[in-house]
Amino acid sequence: MPFASEENILTPQALATLRAHPRFAEAMRASAQGLIALHRRNRVMSWFLSDRPLALIGHAVIYLHLEGRADDPLSGLTPSRFRSFCRANRLCSPGRASAILAFMRLTGHIEAVPHPGDRRVTQLRPSEKLMEIARTRLARQFPVVALLRPDVAPAIDALGDPDFEAGLFRAFGAWFMSGSRILDHAPRLHLFA
Repeated sequence: MPFASEENILTPQALATLRAHPRFAEAMRASAQGLIALHRRNRVMSWFLSDRPLALIGHAVIYLHLEGRADDPLSGLTPSRFRSFCRANRLCSPGRASAILAFMRLTGHIEAVPHPGDRRVTQLRPSEKLMEIARTRLARQFPVVALLRPDVAPAIDALGDPDFEAGLFRAFGAWFMSGSRILDHAPRLHLFA
């Protein structure tokens, strides 16, 4: 997909081009409205994290799961890899990460599965419930992005395709793991994040 390629990294020049687009203000309003419409408050989960890190954690769960390999029982989504990911990327402490995983299992957002290469190892995977939440968020944002980047429009119909989603979430994860953060490009939004 064109939006996941190396040439589309947010360089200062690419960001300036986006901001200069005649529909930029419209896209920002539509993006904010989409996020507000999806705002879900779970009183218990709010004790752990705010909405933005929770959305990032959902993506992290999917990304870590996709990084699993049948020949390596320690790869993929495991509690220790999730805790390490959260700590390394300053999403939350390892203790909170463990509590979040437990809550996600309890609420059916992730499920335990035996590792195909070593039946003694139990791994975790995102449930269809979590995948549907991720798709719903993306389905709100892709049309907004397409206002500025019409070449992204095919992604709207590709949601739900396992191959497309695997590539998309791997690209998201790689971008995040590279140290890139959206708020680095819009520091005034820190107050709202």
